[in-house]
Amino acid sequence: MSVFNKSSVNTVRIATFRKDDETVIMFAFMRTGRKGAVVDNGGSGGLLIGVDENTGECNSEGCDEAGHRYKRHPDSGVEIVGFKIPEWNRAIAMAKELANVVPEQRYVGWDLAYTDAGWVMIEGNSWSQFVGPQISQRRGMRSYVDRTFYEYLKM
Repeated sequence: MSVFNKSSVNTVRIATFRKDDETVIMFAFMRTGRKGAVVDNGGSGGLLIGVDENTGECNSEGCDEAGHRYKRHPDSGVEIVGFKIPEWNRAIAMAKELANVVPEQRYVGWDLAYTDAGWVMIEGNSWSQFVGPQISQRRGMRSYVDRTFYEYLKM
């Protein structure tokens, strides 16, 4: 993941929702910092990149919160769309396992980083916002919310 930017830890956020004993993946996106930055978040100039939650492949251009879009990382020149996040199945498995630690917290956005030793958790964000996937994917999240939160609440 450091191929994009070596000065920051470049992370993925995987959002989980627990429906009783089932954990579903709502969405995933990647964040990568800019040259010299130690953080990767959009508020600090980092890029947000859509990720196919089934395959771990980057499926959108990178974009910053100012609305600029990039086919290649503006500092490293690495092509974004089509980049395959390493050991994606393990990242998904970790997010689902973490979702069971406090099962009463039904929705969490897990920030994970890929290291030489594999995936590690940076933090869990209770009630994680939807800005990252909406900006990177250029689509609203209502269908995801309907299939998870509202479907569950109707039960």
